[in-house]
Amino acid sequence: MDALGPLDALADDVDSSREEDLRQEIQLVKWSFKVFQGNFFEIDNMLQSLEESPEMAYLWEGGTHRAELHRAFEEVGRLLHNFVLSAMSLVDHTRRHVNRYTHDEYADLADDYNREIKRRFRNGANHQLIQGLRNYISHRRLPLVGSVLSWTESGQMTRTFHVPLEPLLEWDKWSPLAREKLEELEGRLPIRQFVDAYYAEVADFHNWLWSRVRAIHLKKWAVRKREG
Repeated sequence: MDALGPLDALADDVDSSREEDLRQEIQLVKWSFKVFQGNFFEIDNMLQSLEESPEMAYLWEGGTHRAELHRAFEEVGRLLHNFVLSAMSLVDHTRRHVNRYTHDEYADLADDYNREIKRRFRNGANHQLIQGLRNYISHRRLPLVGSVLSWTESGQMTRTFHVPLEPLLEWDKWSPLAREKLEELEGRLPIRQFVDAYYAEVADFHNWLWSRVRAIHLKKWAVRKREG
């Protein structure tokens, strides 16, 4: 799913419309999404390598590479920090742009936007957890990162990077939905599974949003062109 597709198309349309204020706003929102997307690709690619690449298995062999494994934990923690904070920045930047559509002609967009936000995010456990992690990171500490090894019936080793939940659950400022999700996870938050799921949710929402916003502007510009 290419969430940037509709946003790229809208940016091109706005460039042609010569509406400078709108052009700058669209470019800034697009930049914010690309920062979030870039942070997702970084952490997802690193975790894919650490968890799946046979060349990385040596980190867990014989306990002789503990310092290097610790550095991997720190790097995953850094990338998780960047992903979480850029996710919430994107929320604020997107909301700021949508708030410009306050005229009666945009009433349907505002209503649909609020409905989709409630359905997808206010009632969504992953978003509530992202929001809680942003506050936890900003006001308490960076989350710890660890790994767990397991073996399939055929003897193949699998590796999963996670955030241990005990320190997180000591914090009393999670929303009820976020705390419920944490308590269901049996002691560990699998990082890659979590960021993959949340990125997919955000990308799907932005694909919907910018397709809708673009249709509104195309209709507006078509009317202006007819009226001369």
